[in-house]
Amino acid sequence: MTVTGTSRSTRSSSSRSSHNTTSSPPRARGRARDFGIPVGFLPTGTHNAITDVAGVRVGHKTVWKGDYSPTHSQIAPSPSGGGRGGGSEPVIRSGVTAIW
Repeated sequence: MTVTGTSRSTRSSSSRSSHNTTSSPPRARGRARDFGIPVGFLPTGTHNAITDVAGVRVGHKTVWKGDYSPTHSQIAPSPSGGGRGGGSEPVIRSGVTAIW
């Protein structure tokens, strides 16, 4: 048996060239404040987070339907006081952020 020619990979050169290699991770999207768009009128806190506000606690709850997976999670600010536990501050209704 006579074999002529050179050994070749089973992949074609086009499949090798279509492989995307990146030397750095994708760039994160900018925040509105980074582009000079004002957000509110008060200065940001130390961590630029809702937890910078004195007396505010943040909690979460995951809602399950059935035995398989959560349908969504909720993150909601919870003011301290509000007449609960002896606090004198009023209850603040702030809404809920649903994460699907």
